[in-house]
Amino acid sequence: MYSIIHSIADANVNKRVVKRPLVQLFNVKTDPTESEDVSESNPEVVELLLAKLAKHAATARKPFFPSDTYLCDPALNGNVWGPYITLRS
Repeated sequence: MYSIIHSIADANVNKRVVKRPLVQLFNVKTDPTESEDVSESNPEVVELLLAKLAKHAATARKPFFPSDTYLCDPALNGNVWGPYITLRS
């Protein structure tokens, strides 16, 4: 069983940029902590999983990001950040 990580950018960890390979592959049966990248020794698995990711991405729905609103302001909600509901008339 494998886990694949497909990065699109370097990570920003504690205000420093951490360089990462674009693709990392881990054998979670033998390496459950995902500490040893085996992508170079398993290119066929990388290609198979990347193809599956591409197929999924092609059929996935785009995320919905509502416009910014002041309604979630903690000052309006008992000093708590939280969801809000707007009722349509």
